[in-house]
Amino acid sequence: MNEAAGEGMTLRTQLILGRISNLPTVWTNCLAGWVLGGGEISEVTVVVALAAAASLFYVGGMMLNDACDAEFDSKHNPTRPIPSGQVSRQEVTILGIGYLSAGLLVFLATTGASVWWILGLLFSILIYDLAHKKWEGSVWVMGACRFFLYLVGASASGGGGEVVYLSALGILFYIAGVTLVARGESTGENPPWWPWMLLLAPAVVWALPGWGWKSAVFLLIFLGWLAASLGRLRAGGERRIGRFVSWLLAGIVLADALLISPINPAAAWICVMFLPVTLLLQKKVPAT
Repeated sequence: MNEAAGEGMTLRTQLILGRISNLPTVWTNCLAGWVLGGGEISEVTVVVALAAAASLFYVGGMMLNDACDAEFDSKHNPTRPIPSGQVSRQEVTILGIGYLSAGLLVFLATTGASVWWILGLLFSILIYDLAHKKWEGSVWVMGACRFFLYLVGASASGGGGEVVYLSALGILFYIAGVTLVARGESTGENPPWWPWMLLLAPAVVWALPGWGWKSAVFLLIFLGWLAASLGRLRAGGERRIGRFVSWLLAGIVLADALLISPINPAAAWICVMFLPVTLLLQKKVPAT
């Protein structure tokens, strides 16, 4: 592993380190939390502020993730920016901390969200980065990052309650399932069957309040996407798990759409519209 800077921190290197192709899923998480808390999609300023702050948190967290994984990547994923010598571990660490700090300032200064939920999100990101290669239970911490993001969004609109927490748990379980599947990407091992149960969590949460199936179209879209993702896994090939995980990550926007569809179908369709955006970005920058 090369600790010294190689080619330097180019823009593309930052995009890869920050895994920016997943940012639309962060934006729809913010929108979902905001809507579940009682916010209106017409209040664009606050939603954009939430998305901007969360994006800074996400990019910073992903950069620190690479810094913490540098030794592992040198053996299992040597094309990543640090082990390939494109940038030094120290540079990535400093930049990651900078993004997180900027995100914290934007959250506190512009969103009106609960300080406690913001800190919960920040600490979940840091704990995951530090522990995920050492502790199997870190998949739940990864899920907790999106859980707290939902609560941050809901608190910014002044809301809370059972539906918010249930929906946040639904996205937590979904992300934990994706993270469990993703562990086989570097080793080439097929994922176990049981994470699929976690991936269905948003559908279970959607069904709990008894909405009368008035938003069943979003359930069909979500389940159809899971089936299509499984098809990519079964297609085989060297990158089968990577393709599978990328589509599951893109499916976060559909999970968000499903969870908010009974409350605000218009906002749910906005989430769905971010699916092609996510897929397009994944073609430019790897999602994992």
